Amino acid sequence: MGVKVSGGRDVHTVEVTQYRVEITPRDEAEYQAYVAEKMAGYRAGGLSGNYAPATPDYAFEDINAAVRLVRSRAGEFLVRPDKVGIVGFFAVALMAVYNAESAPAECRADFIASIYGQLVMREMPDKLPPLFAAMSSDDELSGQSGFEVIQAWQKRGIAELHLYGLGGYNFGMGHQPFTSQNQPQRYT
Repeated sequence: MGVKVSGGRDVHTVEVTQYRVEITPRDEAEYQAYVAEKMAGYRAGGLSGNYAPATPDYAFEDINAAVRLVRSRAGEFLVRPDKVGIVGFFAVALMAVYNAESAPAECRADFIASIYGQLVMREMPDKLPPLFAAMSSDDELSGQSGFEVIQAWQKRGIAELHLYGLGGYNFGMGHQPFTSQNQPQRYT
């Protein structure tokens, strides 16, 4: 689905991608237990910086397919094929980093934005796209890890980090009374 957003003389096209997600229990009690177990794993490893969430291969495939599709139809979507990026929140933020490190060239994003995502890289390629990262230091899942990834990007002069004092996990784009709420304006 495409949405055109006008900002003065600039026109930006945004493609919202639906992607496959993990199948979860249908029963409410089973679902709550499942989520509690997952969150405990994220918290345990997220604080140490050594936890890479298990992400199904199909999630990575879906992100790559979305980049390939937008790039192949750039003229139709009124975008430059060399300016296709990924803006991801939490799980998609992780997929954006994985895309940057190992996607085939025709699927690799030209820039990525990681919003409260755990920054975990499995390998550091020679060529990386620019990175914008926003997180809250009080986010118990991702606010205490990933700085080595950001530093690797910064050494190449292509990283921008916004670390907010308050906002917690999943601050998104809602209207909380925290400084993290200005991150959409920072990423323009």
